[in-house]
Amino acid sequence: MSGSAVVAGAGPAGLSAALGLARLGFSVQVCEEKKGWDPRVCGAFLSPESISHLRWLGIDQEIEALGVPCREVQVHSAGKTGIIPFEDGSNPGLAVSRRDLEEVLRTRAEKEGVQILFGKKVLERPSCDVFVAACGRFSRFRNSHARQKKAGWAAFNAEWNGARQKPGEMSLHFFPNAYVGTLTFKNGITNVSGLVHSDFIKNVPGGWDAVITFMRQRDSALEGILQSAQRSEPFKGIPFLPFGTHFKGGQDYYSVGDNALVGDPFMGEGISRALSSGRMIYEARKNGGDFFEIWKKSYGQREFLGRVFRALLASRTGSRALFYLLMEVPLIRSWVLRRIHR
Repeated sequence: MSGSAVVAGAGPAGLSAALGLARLGFSVQVCEEKKGWDPRVCGAFLSPESISHLRWLGIDQEIEALGVPCREVQVHSAGKTGIIPFEDGSNPGLAVSRRDLEEVLRTRAEKEGVQILFGKKVLERPSCDVFVAACGRFSRFRNSHARQKKAGWAAFNAEWNGARQKPGEMSLHFFPNAYVGTLTFKNGITNVSGLVHSDFIKNVPGGWDAVITFMRQRDSALEGILQSAQRSEPFKGIPFLPFGTHFKGGQDYYSVGDNALVGDPFMGEGISRALSSGRMIYEARKNGGDFFEIWKKSYGQREFLGRVFRALLASRTGSRALFYLLMEVPLIRSWVLRRIHR
């Protein structure tokens, strides 16, 4: 195959898609509206599923060297604690910073002939043989239902020094209408990220610092982790997430990453879905398959699970029920994990 391809967005989904198209013989240009790398709201956890995508992209060894294995997550809710293992055969998950991941991806793409242009915004579909929209959850290339909302679920994160958590350790703390997660990198820095509903924010005025303080006061496990920690950067936040599928595309026009589906951060599958973009485009074009049908078969059930999880998190009873189902009913836990970390 040959021809020209333009990818809008230089995040994991866009760079993965660019590599897939380059390996099909396309001349690929990636356009990123930001002038350089910019911190992202991200949980920074790579699920075991991600490892196969990293391997296909040819960057698994580099990322594994930068990261640290993450084999389980401690889950806390209403004073109760449980453990969910992440091991998938011989592959654990990985804790790796978003910046490290994107720098390795960018270097690999450039080595394979991809041109990456920063400070270049794509306003409409360009003249090219293949176009990939990978410019995020509020992209102009999503359908009308993806407009920014005035209420709903907001995401946040910041890095902290001095947390009482070893590299590779991960925890999730659930509250009615909110959750927060912690993940510690190889260098000892801990990423603290979460999802909070606007109803929760109304009752906790004062910004993200107030939200974290409120959570720490109500969860002794979270307080134990952050008791002597200091935030090393400002909070980053995104109000309000347009959850669900907003897949806009067609012949030689692909939506990938958050441009196609905004899933739930606590499911830990968003980065994996983004990293799969190149392989999925490559195989669809190579084998003559329908990209959207392949994508829907792989990720359609995850959107449904996200809706169920958010509905349960909306109340104290629901969040406790979610904890019980995941911790005390192994068949349900296995079924859920197979669908979000296949």
